[in-house]
Amino acid sequence: MDLILNDVYSYETIEREFNTKQLFALLSDKSFLEVSSQKIYIKKGERIELGKDKLDYVYYISQGVAAASIRDQIIDFRGATDFFWSSG
Repeated sequence: MDLILNDVYSYETIEREFNTKQLFALLSDKSFLEVSSQKIYIKKGERIELGKDKLDYVYYISQGVAAASIRDQIIDFRGATDFFWSSG
């Protein structure tokens, strides 16, 4: 018997139960994972160079909007509850 995803979960259930807010909460739960974190505040127009260090970073946007660019060309926008990541 072939089951497809919609037979098990509706799209609304997946969106409600498995989303970036839930992932952030899981990553922030020190009793579940040992992920070091630091809250930073970025001012409008301020830039962070991803991939600059030889370390992997994940940025969670709690509020506002961020743009990803290569040189001066914007290639993506991310908003509240989205992630950006950097791998060194």
